[in-house]
Amino acid sequence: MRKLLQYLLTKPLTWMANKLAASPKQEIVFKSLSQLYSRTLEQKASDVQLLNIDVQKDKFIIFSDQHKGNKSWADDFNQSEPNYIAALNYYNSQNYHFINLGDSEELW
Repeated sequence: MRKLLQYLLTKPLTWMANKLAASPKQEIVFKSLSQLYSRTLEQKASDVQLLNIDVQKDKFIIFSDQHKGNKSWADDFNQSEPNYIAALNYYNSQNYHFINLGDSEELW
């Protein structure tokens, strides 16, 4: 039954996802980020925290769009979990700062 549903629904759902997917305009994103940066410098952005970092010394690891699921058959992240945990352990042992840019936990 699962195979039949996948066969029947893959094309229309993929088309719909592509059609409705967000496509942010670069100009709008840059304008918004510039406004946020200006508000931050003027200390009017209470939701932003500035960090003093030394780019020669401080180390950062940035993860984005991990899409961790619930470990069911539909969880695309499930097979990547051991590598993800190993990477986190490695970067932690090397004193990296972890930055998560979102889309990390969908079904947890």
